[in-house]
Amino acid sequence: RVCVGELEQFINNRNFSLSVYRYLKIISGKTAALFEACFFAGAILAGDEENAKKYMRAGRYIGMVFQLNDDCMDYEESEDIARKSVMSDFEQGVVTLPLIYTFSKMPDLTEKALNSEFSADDAVRAVKKSGGIGFTRAVSRAYYEKCLRTIEKISLPDDKRKRLVSILDKAYNGVRAKGK
Repeated sequence: RVCVGELEQFINNRNFSLSVYRYLKIISGKTAALFEACFFAGAILAGDEENAKKYMRAGRYIGMVFQLNDDCMDYEESEDIARKSVMSDFEQGVVTLPLIYTFSKMPDLTEKALNSEFSADDAVRAVKKSGGIGFTRAVSRAYYEKCLRTIEKISLPDDKRKRLVSILDKAYNGVRAKGK
């Protein structure tokens, strides 16, 4: 699934008419599938086959939250704060949710982007102006809430539940949790 997700992303590079649904499907097959597999493996290795599917679901949701947060960082943070290169997705032609939302609200930008008249700075300004970050954060929040409900359905000790929620919180808050 991870490989297919990566291929889907590559096939859709510079697809400035990518839908929200299609994008979520792509990241579900990439980042979310990786987290899902890790959580499933952890459940199996811990001998908790009874809850393995719930752990998988929680992992998938955490992966979605993580990727959506990562998408926002490109438009919000400097490389020093993000501790990663920002706008590299944009520079490689990867269209992420903040930009998808922006193109849906500002369709005149699509022509500029197709003609390579749309720089990373233009993208940052447009995403901020259109509300692309807020939209992406709202989608991330929906996955966060789904994950919390899933974690609540897993019968486990409070300390383990707190650790799972802590992982979810880190995925959701990212670098914003570090003094922002």
